[in-house]
Amino acid sequence: MAKKVLSIQTGIWWTKVALMEYGTKHPRVLDVFTFRSPDNSVEDGYIRERESLANQLRAELSKRKISERKVIFSINSAKVVSREVMIPKVSGRQLKTLAMEQARENFPMDIASYTISYAKMGMLDGDPKQQMKLLLLAVPDNLLSNYVQFAELCGLEIETFEYMGNCAMQFIAKNFIEDSVIVQLEERSTIVSIVKDNKLVFQRVAPHGYDSTIVAAMDHPVLGLKEDQQAFEFLCANNVTRDKPKAEAFPDSVIADPEERLYALQQAYEAIKESMDYHVRIVVSALEFYQNQYKTPLRGTLHLIGDGMRIQGMIKSFDSKINIEVEKGDYLSLVKMDKRTAASGLVAGESLGLLSIMGAVIEPMNITPKELADKANKRNTTKIASGIFVVSVLASLALVGTAYLRKSKAEQTQKELKARIEELSPVQKIYDENVFYRNRYNEYASFDRMSNTQNEKLSQLIDDLERIFPTYVRIRNMSAQDGHIALTMESDMKMTIAQMLLNMRELDYVTNLSIPNISREIDEEQKRLDIEAGIYVLPGTELLDEFGNPIETETTVAEGSEGEEGETEEEKVYGYGEDPYGKWNYTLSFDLIDPVVETIAQ
Repeated sequence: MAKKVLSIQTGIWWTKVALMEYGTKHPRVLDVFTFRSPDNSVEDGYIRERESLANQLRAELSKRKISERKVIFSINSAKVVSREVMIPKVSGRQLKTLAMEQARENFPMDIASYTISYAKMGMLDGDPKQQMKLLLLAVPDNLLSNYVQFAELCGLEIETFEYMGNCAMQFIAKNFIEDSVIVQLEERSTIVSIVKDNKLVFQRVAPHGYDSTIVAAMDHPVLGLKEDQQAFEFLCANNVTRDKPKAEAFPDSVIADPEERLYALQQAYEAIKESMDYHVRIVVSALEFYQNQYKTPLRGTLHLIGDGMRIQGMIKSFDSKINIEVEKGDYLSLVKMDKRTAASGLVAGESLGLLSIMGAVIEPMNITPKELADKANKRNTTKIASGIFVVSVLASLALVGTAYLRKSKAEQTQKELKARIEELSPVQKIYDENVFYRNRYNEYASFDRMSNTQNEKLSQLIDDLERIFPTYVRIRNMSAQDGHIALTMESDMKMTIAQMLLNMRELDYVTNLSIPNISREIDEEQKRLDIEAGIYVLPGTELLDEFGNPIETETTVAEGSEGEEGETEEEKVYGYGEDPYGKWNYTLSFDLIDPVVETIAQ
C-alpha cells in the first residue's frame, strides 16, 4: 500500500492542502481543498498567528475525516535566497561538499543561520570540461523552525520541506515531454522557470505577485470592492483588458453622477491594466536575460499557472508578449485523482493554483531543518556505534590477511613507475623546444600588436554595438582616441541601461567599462505644449469632435503625486523612463584591447 502524506502551502489569503500518495511513480490525489487563512496569520512565508491557523487547519482536516499526520510543507518567502552555480561533475558526498563550498562563496550572508539545499540543473551544453549546473537554496533556520512549531501545534509530523519554485516545475516536467517555459504567478511572487530535456536550466523569482493587481482594484472606491477576496472574484469574472466599463453596471457606486462614475471607472480599469502589464514586463525581462546570457532562443510550450492566471485577461496579456505557444490544455486531466476527489467538484480553473502542492510529492528538494536532523542523528547514534564495531572487527581481519599482498603490489608498482620514467625521458627535450618556440612566437606577436591601430576595430565595434544594444538605447555622439571610446547616449529606463551593461560583457575586446555621468531629463516645455494642444490627456479619456465622433490622439500617462526624494508615485512603482517625456542622458566610457594578442601573451 502506497504511503500517504499531506502537502500544505500556507499563503496570505489562502491555505492549500492536498492528501496524496508519496513515494510512487504516479501519485494519486486522495483529497484536495483550499480555505481562507485567518487575517494577518501569514506574512512573507512566516506563520505569525500559529495557533489560529492551526485550529482552522485541524477543523478542516477533521471535517474531511483526514487522519494522516505526515506532512510536506511548500515554502515561499523573500527571505529564501537562491543562486545558480557551476561545479565539476561529481556525485554523492562530493556533491554535497562542493555545494556547501559554493554556498559559502556565493551567498552574501553568513550561512551559519541558514539551511542549504540544492537541486541538479543538468550538464552545461557544449562544455568540454563537463561542468554541472546546481540550483543552491538558502532557507533561514528561523523560517523552518516556525513551521516545525506550527506542525507540533497541529499534531503533524514533518516528512520534509519543498521549495515552491520546484513544485509546479516537477509536475510539468513529469507530464510534458517537450521543453517548457513556466510562469507561476502567486500572491506575492512571480516564478519564471525554463525546463530543457526535463531538467531545470533557469529560474528567477521576483518578489511581486498578483496581490498588487488586487490592491489596484481596491484602491478605486468606484468599483465597490472592500475585501481582497471580493476583488479577486471581480477580477476573475470581468476582463478589464478587453471590456470597457459601463456606468450602469455599478448602480450602487459611491459616485452618483453617471458621467463622473464612468470617468472614475475608466481610471480604475486603466490602473488594473497597468498592474497586469507590469507582471508581463517582469517576466519578459527575465526571459530576455536568459536568451542574452545563454545565447539560446526560447522553445517548447509556455505554461501559465498559479492563482494569478485565473484573473481574466492575464493569460492573454502574457500570450501577446511571449513568442512561444501557450499550453491551453486542462491540467486537471493530468492529475490522477481518487474517485472521491473527482466527485468533489474541483474545476479546471482552480487547478492552476493547485499544481504546486500536487507537484511537491514528486521529487522534493528535501530541505531538512537542523533541529530535525539533530534528532535523527541522536536516534541513529547507537545503531551507528554497533555498526562501527562490527565493521572494525571485520576490517582488522581483512587488513591482517591482505597486508602482505599490498606490500608486494606496491613494490611491483614502484618498479613499473621507474621504468615508465625512463621511457618518457625524451619528452623533456620536446618540452624544452616547445618553450623556446613559444617565446619566439610571443616576441613576434608583441611586434604585431605594436603595429596594429585601434581604428581597425572601429567598424567591428559599431556592428557589435548595433547587435547587442537594447531597442530603447540611442547614441547621440561618439568619440575615440588611442583606443578609448566615449559614447554620449540616452535611454528610456535604468533597466534598459542595466541590460545594455550586461550585454557589453560578451565583447571580449572591451575593458574599463564605466558610466562616469548620468542624468535624467524631462521635456517639461513639450509636455506643456502638448497639454495646451490637447494631445496630452488623462488615461481612459476620450476626446470627441463636434459631431460626437472619437478623435484619435496620442495619450500619455498622467503625472503622479510627488513622493520622497523627488520621485513620483508612478516612478516608484514602474521606475524612471515610464513618463513619455522623460529620458536618461549618460556617457558610456570604455577602452579597446586586442583579445588575440592578450590570449597569446597569457
